[in-house]
Amino acid sequence: MWQWSFNGTPAQKWRVEHSHGIYTFIPMHSQNMRLDIRGGVDANGTRMQVWENANHNNQRFRIIQNAQGHRRIMPLSASSRAMEVQNGVRTERGIIQVWQYQGLAHMHWCDQLQGASVKPYISMFYSHAQCLQT
Repeated sequence: MWQWSFNGTPAQKWRVEHSHGIYTFIPMHSQNMRLDIRGGVDANGTRMQVWENANHNNQRFRIIQNAQGHRRIMPLSASSRAMEVQNGVRTERGIIQVWQYQGLAHMHWCDQLQGASVKPYISMFYSHAQCLQT
């Protein structure tokens, strides 16, 4: 997983499902896959990936929104960590990983609605022009 300039392709669109405050991210291009922490490891620097739906906690997340509308995405399998862009880079190919939450800008995400269907897709952005891509 990495960040990439927004281009609107299916690799940058996600459906978000939730139940009782727990969220799952499903890539538009592959409905049987989920956003996932590689190996379910609870360690700083563990990379995010897209993996076959296993219905495990490394594919489930809590989302905490701040006053500015940005969201901290925290995996259930690594509850003190948050999804971030490695080293806060703002260029293409920035690696997406989890790290101990510190409240830094590169640990906060916003989204952009893509369509108005019953289950619309979102694109998740770290900076204004860079978004999460599979």
